[in-house]
Amino acid sequence: MLVRAPGYGLQRFKLTVAAGQTVTKTFTLKQNVASKAAGASAAGAGTNLDDLIDDTESTTWDFSGTAVNVTKPSVTISFAGAKPVRTIAVSALLDPDDPDADEGRFSALRSFKVETCDGRTANCSLPTSWRALYTSPADAFPSIVPRPLAPDLTLRTFDVPDTTATQIRFTALDNQCTGAPAYQGELDNDPLNATDCDTASDQGTFLHAAEFEVFG
Repeated sequence: MLVRAPGYGLQRFKLTVAAGQTVTKTFTLKQNVASKAAGASAAGAGTNLDDLIDDTESTTWDFSGTAVNVTKPSVTISFAGAKPVRTIAVSALLDPDDPDADEGRFSALRSFKVETCDGRTANCSLPTSWRALYTSPADAFPSIVPRPLAPDLTLRTFDVPDTTATQIRFTALDNQCTGAPAYQGELDNDPLNATDCDTASDQGTFLHAAEFEVFG
């Protein structure tokens, strides 16, 4: 079951129901301290930054420019005060209703890193004040040929080292085009069909991610 609420993000639970059974279930939700409904704000590269912290996968943060793995666009999220950070949740799901032609499946987020700053004891405007918290696996959102599918991109939870922060920075390292081996190089014997995603398409220059959540 997928449960969502403003300020609490998206959280998955298992519920077993037998045939013909009626069940009433109460779910206890943790606060998503990176939610704009919880007072957080977002600033950084790209457009629709608030869509990254709106507790829903139905909207996306969008970036376009040079290759994602070169630019490594980031968003800095400021909490409403100092907050404990224990786990994060990230979604690379695309918005099926987005009218932009650039929101192809290969433009979805594949890997990322996270850094934190505690503004109570450091000046977060200085690069030296930021501390590495977590770098995802290269296939954090895995996919294979012929293309990324929705189950490859939906919300995933990542355990991170326990810390306390006033700000957290989410940086994209690769999208599916630049980071997935399945879409790199010449993959068939057809000279008329170029298959290297980086050079045969522009999808490596676009990035979309649906959600970034932080739980204490």
